Amino acid sequence: MVKTNLLHFELKDKLNIFGCSGECRKLLAQEVDNEWPRRFRLNEIAHAVELIWPSEMLVTPEFKALDQLAAELFDTTNGGLHYRKETEPDFVRLCARLDPAYVAAWQLAKDFRDQTKTEKFEEVSKASELIDALQPLFSPPVQKNAAAVAENHVHLGGVYGSGLALMLAVLHPAKGQLKQHAQQELIKELQRLLAALLQLPDWLLPSAETKKTQQQTVTKDQHHQRINALIQYSIGQAWLFQTEMQVDWYGIAQQPADESVVNPAWLRKQVALYMQAGDVSKAWLYLLIWLWWHYQDPHCCERFRTLTLYFLNRINRLRREVIMDGQGLSRFVQYYDEPLRWGKSAPNQFNAAQVLFQNAKDVAELKVTRSKLNPKDLALWLKQMEKAVQPDSAYGDAVASRFVPPTAAQANAYRALMERWHFCIHFLRTPAFQHHPEKVWHEARALLQQCFSLSGWDRPELLGLSSQLSDEQQQTLRPAAWIRGLDVAGDENLVRIEVYAPALRWLRQAFVARQTERSLQALVGAASESADLLKGWHFSIHAGEDYAHPLSGLRHLDETVQFCAMKKGDRLGHALALGVDAESWLARHGDALLPVDEHVDNLVWAWHEAGALAERLPWCAKVKDHLEKRIRRLLPYVPWLHPVCFAWEHPLKQRLETRQLRKDCQEKSATESILIDDLYTAWKLRRNCYWQFLRWQQSGVQDDATLAALPDLDLLKQSDNKAGKLFLQRARWLEVQKPSWQPETSGQNNGDEKTSGKAASGKAGKKDSKAQKEEKTAIKVRPALPKPPPFGYCDFTKDGLLKVRVSSLRRGTALPAVAEPDALNMLTDFYHSDELKFIHALQDVKMQEYADLGLMIEVNLTSNTYIARLEDFKEHPVFRWYPVAKADLNAGGKFNVFGLRKKPMTVCINTDDPGIMPTTLRTEFRLLKEAALDRGDEEALAEAWVKKLRQAGMDEFRQKHVPVWRKAH
Repeated sequence: MVKTNLLHFELKDKLNIFGCSGECRKLLAQEVDNEWPRRFRLNEIAHAVELIWPSEMLVTPEFKALDQLAAELFDTTNGGLHYRKETEPDFVRLCARLDPAYVAAWQLAKDFRDQTKTEKFEEVSKASELIDALQPLFSPPVQKNAAAVAENHVHLGGVYGSGLALMLAVLHPAKGQLKQHAQQELIKELQRLLAALLQLPDWLLPSAETKKTQQQTVTKDQHHQRINALIQYSIGQAWLFQTEMQVDWYGIAQQPADESVVNPAWLRKQVALYMQAGDVSKAWLYLLIWLWWHYQDPHCCERFRTLTLYFLNRINRLRREVIMDGQGLSRFVQYYDEPLRWGKSAPNQFNAAQVLFQNAKDVAELKVTRSKLNPKDLALWLKQMEKAVQPDSAYGDAVASRFVPPTAAQANAYRALMERWHFCIHFLRTPAFQHHPEKVWHEARALLQQCFSLSGWDRPELLGLSSQLSDEQQQTLRPAAWIRGLDVAGDENLVRIEVYAPALRWLRQAFVARQTERSLQALVGAASESADLLKGWHFSIHAGEDYAHPLSGLRHLDETVQFCAMKKGDRLGHALALGVDAESWLARHGDALLPVDEHVDNLVWAWHEAGALAERLPWCAKVKDHLEKRIRRLLPYVPWLHPVCFAWEHPLKQRLETRQLRKDCQEKSATESILIDDLYTAWKLRRNCYWQFLRWQQSGVQDDATLAALPDLDLLKQSDNKAGKLFLQRARWLEVQKPSWQPETSGQNNGDEKTSGKAASGKAGKKDSKAQKEEKTAIKVRPALPKPPPFGYCDFTKDGLLKVRVSSLRRGTALPAVAEPDALNMLTDFYHSDELKFIHALQDVKMQEYADLGLMIEVNLTSNTYIARLEDFKEHPVFRWYPVAKADLNAGGKFNVFGLRKKPMTVCINTDDPGIMPTTLRTEFRLLKEAALDRGDEEALAEAWVKKLRQAGMDEFRQKHVPVWRKAH
């Protein structure tokens, strides 16, 4: 509607500004009612909308709603601008819906224009200093003596800011970045609009500040004509008949501008200068200030103000596609992989370095895929990092000129940059890996080879000033030391950890063996050097983050710990299922819906845990009995328990013929006789890799991979072992869900780095090792099993894979003896209140168990609040894992109701993806303190608690980090 009003305008008519405002108020009211359904009365909504969009909107240079937001959220005292600490939670919530740069730029434009503050900004240098001093997300300034912070769980690809992403997408997109994008037409429209504005600023009416230098007067009619031409070109169709405008950053940067006082020409020039410098976030802010400057000009016409708001609203709509404000990990993946986020690497990494290293001593463990583990990408990252954290460094000039001999201090400063971070390489849970452990093994071998490749690591742009030092000052770069851990990230409901765990165990052993071998071969004093290289190598695995049912999340966590053989020093990412109250979760979520085999796995696992817990809490015996009844009701519907009914191993023709004859369940008696204890043991056997078991059956050779992947091989050899037979039966069922696979020669390509397969493999991955060639041969000769039909031949399997709806058992009713599919082809299972109490106790048991193992939980406050079903920061389970008040862990205390815990879980605080869920690490610590106070904890205790958490993060990084440089021998 706004676009229509802008386009259909004739000079003889006035823009129907009041009609336009009325339509805008109507749309705002609908938006409020849709966002908070049935929360407000209609008259309340109308009153709120009138405050936001008063009748004089667009006619005057006022925007009172932004004035109010700026006053409430931003502190402009002491010549700076940052969000107020006391309104931090409100500010963070705002960031999920609106780019805070809109509000900050409005306030800055107003301050720059305010004649009462002329003395403050009489020179542009003062304005430049103010903007250059702004922190990421407009957080409070970090003092030089401020305590350092450590990120131990942050995805490098998830740091890139929204303003950065949008600025790159609209004005400087990477080649092919937005091809086939759903919003491509809108993006092109916005590109045309900004290009026209920036290239031809005389579209605009000269402001009062620049009229003094104008030789001719622009009449109001001429101004309207220019604005109309701008509109018709950018959002109309006139561009079809004109040469398309492109932004010439160099040309704009070279244009003269009065630098005695802040003015539009100077602001426009800053946009170009910062774009040229690669600081796109600052360019974005200057662009917004420039637009608001003209909006606030009393001489600005209503049409340009309308056009400005049209542009900013459409941009904010695009921003909603790159900012996470919903629930669930599958939703998060959509935001993460959004093409708008993936522009040119250099400005993205420059922005990431600014966010991660606000203080000279801040450090970070960065999560990346192996495609980033190559000299070229690391050289780019180091260059952008140095530019962000050491802008006055002489490194760039020294390397460029080759004539300036570096000092040892300069070289050491550059080396020190490399010691402020290390990598945790993560595998991704993507559909390509579902039921495909062979792909994981292929990726694992490629990673190991890549880690220890020496090719390309001696390039000058990577070694920096160190390459120009004398022989006495030279040190050796150890790229393998950058790899400090392994992770599996992504939707745990899509691909289970059992697909990755065997390869992870092998990688840990192989990595340690390879480093030890190289140390012994190449180093003097090998024993001490070997210990140095092996220090702090760990797993940091996403688990229990997003789940279909609380028991699913808890079991996924236990699978991760057991199947990956986690030990002291390892970490669990998120682990929300270990602390979120199950009753509250189910109350918000309603009935849970999950596959029947997944649900039976949960019940079998919980049945075993209930039996163990009954020795300490006798009432759990009743829970165990109820769980057994539920298992028996659902067991006949588990598809992998019906190999005959599905005729897995029969030729297709024979299967189709058999289907006509077979009606009765051929597995009914076998299903009824299965012991639940055997099912639990079969579940534990899933730590073994069935694909490696097939390879062993074919070759009979037990190599290091076989030993790591098949810790229970002796049991699996026993043909009469019932648990082993159940494990193999399920494994065959999963195997026939896929066609035979031929390994790819490329590396793991994914949404994180958007790297082509050729580039992802890196130089180190071009040639296959002997082991890889043998592995490929083994894969090729494996016979492909026929894929079963989507349904079976008995009453239990005729409708295919069923879903289970898990609901609460109504008071006074009994559990039905038989489970039958309903009209929606779903089974219904029921839990009672004692089981919710049992889940709470089981969480406490697992907390103590993992604490005794020496595991740590990686807490991501803002990320967890968005992805999980939490309504407020104070609901986060970090307060249960690591209580503010020690008394809460006393037996019978708030977080030890059953007396099962003896000590807290150790935790570290992180941001996860601060570009997708806007935050910074220091913001997270302040939010934690506010949440503790909201929970009723004393302020002194809360401050001491946050201080301990900050120090725990630093200690964790130091324990894991190994110097990447060592003295040459």
